[in-house]
Amino acid sequence: MALRLQLSPRAARALSLCPPALRERLERELAQLLCGRALALPPVSAGDPVLLGAGIRLRYRLDRAAGRLHLLELGGPWLSAEPTAQLHA
Repeated sequence: MALRLQLSPRAARALSLCPPALRERLERELAQLLCGRALALPPVSAGDPVLLGAGIRLRYRLDRAAGRLHLLELGGPWLSAEPTAQLHA
């Protein structure tokens, strides 16, 4: 199943603050997550955010019918100077 990634404004801002090397790692880890588990992912990340490597946390909504993964929130150690962009637990 091929999915398109759609970023919320909040996630786009957090991603824009991410160092390039970490952004590339995030892209790889998202691709691995989706390739390996896309059919098993629940439609919405519920409760705690999904935790990827290097402390990257994300919340998402999966729209299988439209073939989209909506990245709602993104957080990680690079945002420590930008508390408003981080995930709220």
